[in-house]
Amino acid sequence: MFNQAVSGQCATPVVGCPNTDLSNFGSDSNNNAATIEYDNFVSSFHSTVVRTSNGSLQVWGEKVANNGTTDVLAPLTINTSNFPALTGTPIKAALGSNSTGNVQGIILATDGLYAWSKEGIVLSPVITSNTIFQKLTINGNSNGLPIGVSPQDVKMMFATYKTLAITTCSGDVWVISQTPTVRGNGGRGNAGTWYRVTTSTTGNPFLTGVVACRGNNDGLMALKSDGTVYVWGNNVLLGDNSAVIPSQARALQMTLPANATPKMIGSTGNATARSYYILATDGNLYSLGENSNSELGDWTATDRLSWVQPKYSSAIGPVMNNIKWFSTQEHDSQYGAINVINSSQSIYAFGNNGLLLGITGPNSNPAIPNGLKSQDHILAVETGGHTSMIVKNCEAKFGYVGHRYNGSMGDGTNSDTNEINYTFATAPVQICGVESLPIIQPVTSGAGPGMKYCVGDPVLLDPTPAGGRLRIRSGPGNLTG
Repeated sequence: MFNQAVSGQCATPVVGCPNTDLSNFGSDSNNNAATIEYDNFVSSFHSTVVRTSNGSLQVWGEKVANNGTTDVLAPLTINTSNFPALTGTPIKAALGSNSTGNVQGIILATDGLYAWSKEGIVLSPVITSNTIFQKLTINGNSNGLPIGVSPQDVKMMFATYKTLAITTCSGDVWVISQTPTVRGNGGRGNAGTWYRVTTSTTGNPFLTGVVACRGNNDGLMALKSDGTVYVWGNNVLLGDNSAVIPSQARALQMTLPANATPKMIGSTGNATARSYYILATDGNLYSLGENSNSELGDWTATDRLSWVQPKYSSAIGPVMNNIKWFSTQEHDSQYGAINVINSSQSIYAFGNNGLLLGITGPNSNPAIPNGLKSQDHILAVETGGHTSMIVKNCEAKFGYVGHRYNGSMGDGTNSDTNEINYTFATAPVQICGVESLPIIQPVTSGAGPGMKYCVGDPVLLDPTPAGGRLRIRSGPGNLTG
């Protein structure tokens, strides 16, 4: 029998941790914090990289061509044809930025790390030789990773302005940062060396058992397999009503909301004003910290030293207790903002608008962005530095709102304009884990020369995600089951 699978070919990377599930992403993700994939959709100020449904990485936007200075106006696959220095298979991507024209991309491939575009934005300029896409050697290690760490050992790779962090399959966190406190080693060392993060407990043991490390400009946070969360960097908070800590050079455990088991973690803001978020496995969303631009979603402008819950419609509720996914503005140095998707697959945005949320006015309490309705089924969202992008069910192209500039919308143009309402006049991209249209790929070929399908033979369909309905759009055939 000829078989055909209707499923994304992206869930398992060519190398990686044994429990990796790259499709555990977006509003249909499960509650397994150890396998949540945060980075299938990554946006900085005007640049974006995605993992597609076939596992490839595509990039577009400002200064992300091979030379690091030319804009890419439409999605471009990261491969050896487009990036000639690449000698391995790309497996992870990250971006960091500092407003317009200042972006740096990082690729982890099967043979190590690569970087391109503006020097010094993520990695210290002592590490790179120019803006061109290049293989990295760091401290004599030709794969660019910490000594003893191989590409297949990397579970998560996160970049923000001035910092790159990796989480290993074994639960260690390594950081290379231009900000001493973010290194997590007591503030020692230099900007061109990897350091393993330590804790503030007696003897300063290494931070272990980590399943996710996120953050934003000059601060990181880590979620451990036991459900505890640690923070370090500049201007961090613990969630226990204690004051902001201006400089925390080793990881310190947070106090979490009562009975909250984290599914996801994140932060946003700039180096001097930080907001934290925790999504619990029961759907409750919690926020903490800077709130002058409504970042916490509690319908006030009061900074919070203890956890509060964002609310849908007013300061008295209802609280956001049915959230499935969120995306903070975490890769650029400036605006504090967040998008969330609830169990109805409706999207709400709040925080410092900065042209990036699709909301009227400079700041916003939680609201459905312009151009969308509560009935829309949103599968994923990425909050960039000056834009937000979504995947909407049954839309072939991604949705876009914010500043369209230097190819940031991926529509093939370099127009400079503000998209104040979500538009889908972008590019057709199917993202791993949130495929908005079914993608049919054959398991085996048909019998005849040049044929994919044998006339009269049955085809076995295995659709994902579950819950949809199949129908024949054209041509003869019978659908059973």
